[in-house]
Amino acid sequence: CVCDVLVVLNWGVSWQAWMAASYCATLQVLARIDVQTRLLPDMLTLPLLWAGLLFHWSGGWIELDDAVAGAAAGYGMLWLIWAAFRGCSGRDGIGFGDLKLAAANGAWLGVEALPWALLAASLAASVAALFGRASGRLKGFEAVAFGPYLAMGAILVLFCTQNSLS
Repeated sequence: CVCDVLVVLNWGVSWQAWMAASYCATLQVLARIDVQTRLLPDMLTLPLLWAGLLFHWSGGWIELDDAVAGAAAGYGMLWLIWAAFRGCSGRDGIGFGDLKLAAANGAWLGVEALPWALLAASLAASVAALFGRASGRLKGFEAVAFGPYLAMGAILVLFCTQNSLS
């Protein structure tokens, strides 16, 4: 409900508001699924990516080339982190659903806003992991679902950047 109110305050009652509300709702669903299952299903992440590209192609709040670059940067940045961690540890440090969600966020937010969303997500996930370990809820190398933090970072940046103003 909070996202819907912010959407209307930001875009008014428009097709851009409807698309932003759909984006936020899908992010919230993905966050919940990731918390419960540790999976981000392709049947939601991939259509979210394409919806962002098509939205901006049809006149969204950023240029299409920024959306395409954002999608490539989102996937590419997290892939580099995955590859570096895999090379150093021999384990996966992030799931490929997270890479696809980062690409979708890049498609919606654009290449300039994406790093801020990833920074917010990374900082929030790091704080949560530290508190989880300090409280004993997380043991050793137990993973933290990163999807909810990617969703939170994207929603935060969506409403805090000039990209979202029409």
